[in-house]
Amino acid sequence: MSSLISPYCELKGEEILAGLRGIAVDPRDFVAYWVYLSTRDPFAVLVATLLSQHSTDRKALEVYRRLVQVVKNLSPASFLNCEEQELAEILRPAGLHRRKAELLRALAREVVDFDLKALGNLPTFEARRRLLKLPGVGPKTADVLLLHLGHPLFPVDTHIARITNRLSWAKGSRYEEIQKVWMELFSPKDYQEVHLRLIQWGREVCRARTPRCFTCFLRICCSFAKEEGRT
Repeated sequence: MSSLISPYCELKGEEILAGLRGIAVDPRDFVAYWVYLSTRDPFAVLVATLLSQHSTDRKALEVYRRLVQVVKNLSPASFLNCEEQELAEILRPAGLHRRKAELLRALAREVVDFDLKALGNLPTFEARRRLLKLPGVGPKTADVLLLHLGHPLFPVDTHIARITNRLSWAKGSRYEEIQKVWMELFSPKDYQEVHLRLIQWGREVCRARTPRCFTCFLRICCSFAKEEGRT
């Protein structure tokens, strides 16, 4: 566990993680994490992460399970053998179903002959560069998969971005600037746990519309809480 002291407040990394552990984490609330634990399949993780875009993780997991029932073997070849319209209907509950069906088939075409597990043996920069060339794969999706494959990366979602911006810990709002904050504060072995717990913290405490600042241990060093008189 990291003993680094945050340059933004007096809390150490281990104290921040201890505070985040005040909320329970259920793997089913993190579709990519749940799929990785269940399958250890990089392609399935990419599928799950893409499904979660503009959707909730619970809804994405529901659709993922439906895919497993209908498409059976979730391999690139199985997606190419599935009609795009049929695939879109399966994906409908996850939102943007036509676009996601198109992206999944495009992704499948690109990786049908590519061993995604081999990305775990490449230098992080090169593995990330290759992933970012794939259809539907942005920085967060790439980092989610690479973190599961053992690369020292910290994925940033909307909850983590909101928490970081309210704390005023990042120099800007760019993905890389927010990512750098958490990567410098914790050791790589803690990235996965901190990533999941920050997301859950954003869902339950540092909520977008009605933040529960008075229950948040980070309010002592939070610019938003101080400005709103919530300290």
